[in-house]
Amino acid sequence: MALLAGLILASLLIGYLAGGTPKHFEHLQLAWPGLAIAGLALQLAPTPSLFGLTPDVIGPVMLVTSYVLLIAFAGANVRMPGFPIIVVGLVLNVAVIGANGGMPVSGAALERSGSREELAALQDRAGAKHHLMDPNDVLAPLADVISFGAPVNAVLSLGDLFAYGGVALMLISVMRGRMPRPVPRGYWGKHRPKTWRTTRFLPPTPARFGRPPAIARWGTGR
Repeated sequence: MALLAGLILASLLIGYLAGGTPKHFEHLQLAWPGLAIAGLALQLAPTPSLFGLTPDVIGPVMLVTSYVLLIAFAGANVRMPGFPIIVVGLVLNVAVIGANGGMPVSGAALERSGSREELAALQDRAGAKHHLMDPNDVLAPLADVISFGAPVNAVLSLGDLFAYGGVALMLISVMRGRMPRPVPRGYWGKHRPKTWRTTRFLPPTPARFGRPPAIARWGTGR
């Protein structure tokens, strides 16, 4: 969490130095924000024991479900700068988690990062959502194998790097006002074409900026 907070602050600072302003966040509109909230809540929530199932079974299910929700949220906002990169990172993470029943964590990477307490905790008992990497784990390059020392002291996956990079790009882009504009309410009612043939191949891009699209009259040569 400390790494993510530092990333957000650094991104806002870069956006400001690039001529951006926080006022642009007033115009930021994200689709389905509840999916992101639910996905993050599942990752932070303690793992319970339900219906006779142990946390070691429920934990990976919660983690995969959280990533599915986050991928749906990112996909719904894929037109925003940075979100395509976020989707790639989330898909990489859910792939390795689903294949191994949880996120494998490299013990050597934990030692390099200085995260000895987390290493000791995983050695005593595998976490409900994470476990120490062993030879049976697959997709090892996508697991938590990238270490960062002080002051971060964290171990991340390749998917984490993609996701964090996408978040940084999104924040900088919003600071600079680089984001799709919503279609004004009632726009299509005022600018509805006369025939279905004029809209069958109509690109949606001009509508994002509130301008009437150039309607081609098929077969007239204009």
